[in-house]
Amino acid sequence: RAAEAGKQAAAIAHYVRQYRIVMVVVKLPPLTHLTEKLKEILKTFVSLFEYHGCMVQYKDDGAIKRHIPSARNKEGLIGFVCETYTVLSPVRAREINSRQKRYHSKMFEAVAVAHICSQNSP
Repeated sequence: RAAEAGKQAAAIAHYVRQYRIVMVVVKLPPLTHLTEKLKEILKTFVSLFEYHGCMVQYKDDGAIKRHIPSARNKEGLIGFVCETYTVLSPVRAREINSRQKRYHSKMFEAVAVAHICSQNSP
């Protein structure tokens, strides 16, 4: 496992340098819901990002709802993202017509969190 973690760390470092990443946002359930192993992994990755000069922020569903009041549920969140970033409307249409409902919901959450962070960064 240590070798695998080393490969992941090297890959992360490569992408941080290649894309000049300055901020990393991690969407998590409340910290009280995380296992000790997951907390340990998270701490390792946060240390790695901070070593490379990245600012790290944590967001949970409560933070999203505070910043986007219309996002009371997943559908409200998706609606907000599609209104704000109209280029994603076709993805929403595919989602609605798909048999695998909510396949893209994590992508919409990621866009919403990136939007929140971009609005709150200096």
